[in-house]
Amino acid sequence: MKTVKEIASALLSLQLHCLNRMEICNALEIEINLMGDMELWNIALDIIGFPEDNTMEFDFHTPNGHTPDGKWTDYENMFCRDWLLDPFYNGEENHSINLTEYIDWLFNEYNKLCIGDKLTTEVSRIKRTQLN
Repeated sequence: MKTVKEIASALLSLQLHCLNRMEICNALEIEINLMGDMELWNIALDIIGFPEDNTMEFDFHTPNGHTPDGKWTDYENMFCRDWLLDPFYNGEENHSINLTEYIDWLFNEYNKLCIGDKLTTEVSRIKRTQLN
């Protein structure tokens, strides 16, 4: 049986492979989408155990509570996955990502999240950038 780390690595490797092939096709002016609507990156994060990105449920222009359209503004319960995606796609664009190091980093970040360090830091960062 494969480990969670092996499954996440396989998914991210396939995502990276498809993105690289699509980039080659785009350079040849061939428009192709090998992934469809499938985001293997998000599936890998789900398998690792990261909370789902729920930022679309929040309205950043109101104080805590509900807006008239029903959006939540309780930022303490918000989770954004962008900070997890950035190293993956930045590495992909430079063709320099070390997938093993990235997977190790994800698991390290998940461990921090489990003890509350990263979640607190990420919520604070979002509050500072979105509310100012």
